[in-house]
Amino acid sequence: MEKENIVKKISKERGLTYKQLGEKIGYTESAIKTAISTDKISEPMQKAIEMYLKIEELQEKVNIHSNFKKCLKDFLEE
Repeated sequence: MEKENIVKKISKERGLTYKQLGEKIGYTESAIKTAISTDKISEPMQKAIEMYLKIEELQEKVNIHSNFKKCLKDFLEE
């Protein structure tokens, strides 16, 4: 079974254009397209994608924490 290109996969999962993904990870649209067409992801690009995913995960945790904190504050003020 062929492994899906991580750049394609993340773009598709997040609903991002290649240009938008490139902006998020610090690459140009042409670098993203080249990585897809050649199916060769450089180690720095791979790490940038991993960091982008980790940042998203951490932002979600912060949002959950903030929502919980607000609910708790509202509850204690009643």
